[in-house]
Amino acid sequence: TVVQQQLERLITGNHRGAKDYSFQLFEFLGEITRMIGNISLLLGVVAALSLSVGALGIFNTMLAGFHDRVREIGVRKALGARRFQILAQFLSESVVLSSLGGIVGLAIGCLPSVFGEQLYRAVSIRPALDLTGMLQAFSISVVVGVLAGLWPAIQASRLDAVEALRYE
Repeated sequence: TVVQQQLERLITGNHRGAKDYSFQLFEFLGEITRMIGNISLLLGVVAALSLSVGALGIFNTMLAGFHDRVREIGVRKALGARRFQILAQFLSESVVLSSLGGIVGLAIGCLPSVFGEQLYRAVSIRPALDLTGMLQAFSISVVVGVLAGLWPAIQASRLDAVEALRYE
């Protein structure tokens, strides 16, 4: 780095050209930076896996709901429900599921700030709430819910009313 090069020139000049010193602090800081990068990558992978598991759960729940309500969908279609109405019903159910999951996640994430003083006394860490991060996390959970519920909603909206009424 620039600072390290300037320090080396200064110290080498003061030591009459002899390089009888080392900058271990800069190497240590580089190692810490690499470790923090690896930890951030690990946390990103854990977050992606958690979102994938949540999406799979919502997808499975919506698919099971679709198969359980084939006759109900057939009746609604026979009574005049349009494809968009069936699609909107299933998508709204998946949004509600993902929103509830997002709210529970936010509540659990807020727990450290509730016990902030105790944490500060125990480990000298004072957690703070970040409203922007919370809104981003909640938005991501809703988007994951929409994406996970999209295929079952499309399948439900494409059902033929006569075939659905015959379904056992």
